[in-house]
Amino acid sequence: MFISKNSAKKIVLEVKDVIHQEINMMDEKGYIIASTDPKREGQFHTAAQKIISQKLDQILVVHDDEYAGTKKGINLPILFSGEIIGVIGITGDVAEVAKYGRIIKRITEILLLDAYAKEQRNIQENLRADFLKQWIYGKFIETDQDFLLRSRLFGVDVFKPFRVLIAAAADPDELQGKNEIQMKLLDQKIQDDTGNFIKGQEGELSFFLDGGLVCLVSMRNDIQIKLLAEEICRRVKADFGLNLAVGIDSYNPDAKGISSSYFRAKKALQSAAACKTGKICLYSEIGLEIFMDDIPPEDRHDFIRQVFKGCTEGEIDEWVKILSAFFNAEGSINLAASRLFMHKNTLQYKLNKLSETTGHNPRKLSDAALFYLALRFLK
Repeated sequence: MFISKNSAKKIVLEVKDVIHQEINMMDEKGYIIASTDPKREGQFHTAAQKIISQKLDQILVVHDDEYAGTKKGINLPILFSGEIIGVIGITGDVAEVAKYGRIIKRITEILLLDAYAKEQRNIQENLRADFLKQWIYGKFIETDQDFLLRSRLFGVDVFKPFRVLIAAAADPDELQGKNEIQMKLLDQKIQDDTGNFIKGQEGELSFFLDGGLVCLVSMRNDIQIKLLAEEICRRVKADFGLNLAVGIDSYNPDAKGISSSYFRAKKALQSAAACKTGKICLYSEIGLEIFMDDIPPEDRHDFIRQVFKGCTEGEIDEWVKILSAFFNAEGSINLAASRLFMHKNTLQYKLNKLSETTGHNPRKLSDAALFYLALRFLK
């Protein structure tokens, strides 16, 4: 094991909070990798190098520069599995700081052991995440012994059929203001809470992939899995104040179809996410989303510009609001005008203006289809 600079920095700051003395940590070569006196970082510490090379229990430095690059104080080896991996130094009068030596050495070793354990857990979690991604994306061969060994190691039965549901924040604006660390903590809490809830049968699991919470659950019919999704949404809303959109795959009892099930659930999620207050959508319930992802972004952009020809970007944004209300009202002028807080005559005037500008009449069925598709591309 080697001591990382991040771990060393955290430890020297924590130790200083306890004894209010300047603290240094040296690596296995004797260089100061962390100090409460930043000017000393990177310097060579001769006393530390001597402790390491001669396997000494401690060195007391009575005067500054008694050893090159040192200040008076006490220096002790840091042990891990019986090997010296670094040195901890406490700066100050020997008579004052020597009494802290053994306890600070032990605290440092405990903190490093904890940091090492966390690092190992992170490595395991990353390896598991890589394995799950490879499995879900279908990038494996069933006869691949390495893959099958990893599946057993991580406790995942790749030969078991699953239903797949994917959940994500219905409205990304609800997550604004959270930094990366806060987001990771929130993701972990939601994953843990959901994982504990869905583990009704052996092998069910949840994990984050591509920004969505993926839940693999035992085979259920559409009614049963929708009830499960509703309960997950209810719990996350109650515990975290977050509305979820959920996409669910189509029923497929073939264990080999996990990849297609995942991507179907993802398409269903895109449809559910169009409603920012939260919605649950089955793959069998969606329409345009089935093929929308197959259309290249540049083709979508060209289509939008053709439908809204003659309109500026700002005008298109305004038409999106108006047309969304119009389509959500199933073409009812009165209802759409009410939702837009405008007089129905004003709305009719605007729709006529859109027709004149673009050559497409949103009240005509064939033209309405063009506008509707353009809106879906814009979302």
